[in-house]
Amino acid sequence: PIGNFWTGVASGLAVGIGTYLFRRVIGKVPNMLAALVPHRTVRGKWRTKFYENDCKEPHYEAATVYQVLRWLWGSISYCEKHRRYDFRGTLREDIMVATYEVKGAPSTKDRGSFTLKLRPDGKDLVGCYAWTDDETDKPKGNKYLWERV
Repeated sequence: PIGNFWTGVASGLAVGIGTYLFRRVIGKVPNMLAALVPHRTVRGKWRTKFYENDCKEPHYEAATVYQVLRWLWGSISYCEKHRRYDFRGTLREDIMVATYEVKGAPSTKDRGSFTLKLRPDGKDLVGCYAWTDDETDKPKGNKYLWERV
């Protein structure tokens, strides 16, 4: 009889604590999920345009973006220099922040980051990028524009 008493007490406490924790957590799940899901997506193909150093003529690249919730990754092909870059980052509140480096050559100094804002129509991203390269070894930066293909 005493063993049944303590088993009942332990079961009652376990159910009470479990119910309390379940109710505390379950109420927060919708907010946690909403924070993970971006308002819009940047998934897909993009044509990028950037200006290097004091050059007045833009350079163009092709970018492919993959996205799951707020996390994103992809590749950028810069045909002019026969280079391909891998990048990864996040999209929160229509702000995309990512870092990139030359594909397959992580020791190369040609790497950088970019911060872009998705415009309200969702057709382009505007912002800046910063990079270093093997030629000068000095950080540089300039405008960076992406247009949806």
